[in-house]
Amino acid sequence: MNARGAPVIGAALVLALLGAGTCHALSLRNSAAEAFLGDVVPGTTVVFSRVLGSRLRVENSGSDPVRVEFKIASPPGEACKDGFDPWPYPDRVRVETIHAAVKPGEAAQAELAVTVPKDSALVGGQFEFDVMATGYDRAGASLTLKTRVLLSVG
Repeated sequence: MNARGAPVIGAALVLALLGAGTCHALSLRNSAAEAFLGDVVPGTTVVFSRVLGSRLRVENSGSDPVRVEFKIASPPGEACKDGFDPWPYPDRVRVETIHAAVKPGEAAQAELAVTVPKDSALVGGQFEFDVMATGYDRAGASLTLKTRVLLSVG
């Protein structure tokens, strides 16, 4: 660098630092990256907390409040865990959300209930659906965590 360029770069750095506001980071943690609901019988409803002992939790580990939304998605076949197929009935997964507005250090919880239809084509299959938990901060930034939920139908 030559001596004439140094003041320009220095001035640019000072302006950048003076213009920089407070930086906030959206930070979330979930209680499970993967959950297995077990071998379920057609015609029954399996409840996440009854099988696993607790609801699915997403903790706000950042310093600002966030709003958390839970959604169910059937992944494309190539995105499923080996040996599992996409759950063909995502509309039969009910999500009950608790504490959707989450303060720092607190958690949002979701209870999942999966109604397994009496469909003979399901018997012997292993299936996956994903729970997408998206947190939004007040500036509109978002962060999505995925929990892979697996079940087999026997």
